[in-house]
Amino acid sequence: MNCCANSAQISADIDDHEMPQYRLRERMLGDSEYLFMSDVNPNSFDARYFGLIAGLQIQHVVEPFFTWGK
Repeated sequence: MNCCANSAQISADIDDHEMPQYRLRERMLGDSEYLFMSDVNPNSFDARYFGLIAGLQIQHVVEPFFTWGK
C-alpha cells in the first residue's frame, strides 16, 4: 500500500466547487509552524488547500473520546 495514496490534492469537492491549490515549497518548518493534513481521508480540507498554520492560530486541541475501527 502506498503511504501517500490519499494525500494528493483534488481539483474539485463533492459538489464540484473548485478547490484552492496551495503549493508548499520544500523547506523545514519553523518551530511555530504546523502542517495539518490527513492521509486517511482523501477529501479532507486541510493544509493541501490552505497552507501552513502558525502556532498562535491554534485555539483548541481536539482529543477523541470515542473511536471505532482500526
